Amino acid sequence: MINAKTVKNALYIAAIFNWSSAVMLFFYRSVVPVEFLPIPTHSQWIIMLSALIGSFGFAYFWAARDLLANIPLLKLGVVGKAFVFAAIVYVFKSEGDTLSQINLFFGFVDMAWGVFFLYVIFNADRITAAA
Repeated sequence: MINAKTVKNALYIAAIFNWSSAVMLFFYRSVVPVEFLPIPTHSQWIIMLSALIGSFGFAYFWAARDLLANIPLLKLGVVGKAFVFAAIVYVFKSEGDTLSQINLFFGFVDMAWGVFFLYVIFNADRITAAA
């Protein structure tokens, strides 16, 4: 059984992971070398995606602050992680280039977070009772 402090710290790390991903995506044009990845023609989609990713970071932060009250946010996080994983796997299967392989790694990272969130959801009562 994972203790409450470990779960709290892991959720804070998940929030920081999402916030840093959102910042990297928001500053996409200055962070990613042009020869490595093509610049999208419609940058508003990238900005909206970074806002969505950052919003999930706030959800994980709130879940770390009060786990039992914010279980629905973790459920939403599991759904979000599953959709991201499915989209990345689809692109990998259809394109299969080097960039898709790099994205596949991040897809598995997201799926690992989703599995952790499921563990926390199903054990939240025991985790908080042991605190």
